[in-house]
Amino acid sequence: MTAQTTAHSMNLPVSMAGIAYITISVADMDVALGFWMGHMGFELSRRRSGSDELIAALWSIEADDIIDQALLTSPGASAGRVHLLQFASPGEAVRHESAPTDIGPKNLDINCTDMHRHVADLKSAGYGFRSEVGEYSLEGLHTREVQMPCHDDTNMVFIEVLSEAEAFKADFSARGFAGVTSFVVVVPDTLPEAQFYQQLFSLDELLHHRVSGPEIEALVGLPKGAALELRMLGKTTQPFGRMELVSYEGIRGVNRFDRTVPFATGVISCAFIVPLLAATVASLEARALSVGSTGRFNTLLGEADVVRTTSPAGMKIDLLELV
Repeated sequence: MTAQTTAHSMNLPVSMAGIAYITISVADMDVALGFWMGHMGFELSRRRSGSDELIAALWSIEADDIIDQALLTSPGASAGRVHLLQFASPGEAVRHESAPTDIGPKNLDINCTDMHRHVADLKSAGYGFRSEVGEYSLEGLHTREVQMPCHDDTNMVFIEVLSEAEAFKADFSARGFAGVTSFVVVVPDTLPEAQFYQQLFSLDELLHHRVSGPEIEALVGLPKGAALELRMLGKTTQPFGRMELVSYEGIRGVNRFDRTVPFATGVISCAFIVPLLAATVASLEARALSVGSTGRFNTLLGEADVVRTTSPAGMKIDLLELV
């Protein structure tokens, strides 16, 4: 099948200050688009049907194993996009029957306005929630939060920021949503993983906190008395595409990174834009981290030199230098 790309928005500014996009493998593209566009109000920037040499090269599969792709963004966002990918033979979800403490990709954080109205609307549309809306303060930041399982066992976390916080200001879609603000990944130890992102992508540590108590237990689904450590990485000037690393004290979950392979569904990788790919590759090699073969491809963001690496914890990351 010949690939066909449709550009719905010719202007695609891309920030190097956060995650360019998060790749979600889906069992049914129409269902996924119905959620992101119909309920979230995200915009379709690119749509590509048919085979894809880049995806095939990155995953060591055949080009015809890919049948559909879509790149979505919320208004005004130059990072934190959603890349939907459908394999010809979709498999079981990465987080199928997972525990909250399992290691691997976990949540996509989406900011919203008027939380209670959105929850009521989504319930009316047939979506269920893991808990009631919770409200808490963290380092002076007052928020509402609720978790909702979505297509392909993707866990959505809707957050309404009630404080006046410059670092969390964002444009919202007509539906009242903005994101992906943070990509939450569970790792064995947040420090070496944070250092990897800071050194490779020059991200700042925006938040480092230990969280415990009944409120967070209810929100996350933790056993009584458990706690979590989190580090949020990004730039204060970029509200989208932040990396939020989480580890659980005294709890070691199943490693789900091992499942982020074809033809699993759910979140399987993420991508960063880098200014000079050769320098980034040299930095990875100096740290004895994995580096795949480099090639030039027509990506959904445009022509780019692309290489794949893996974080210390196991997150698959595509590096793109736009040309």
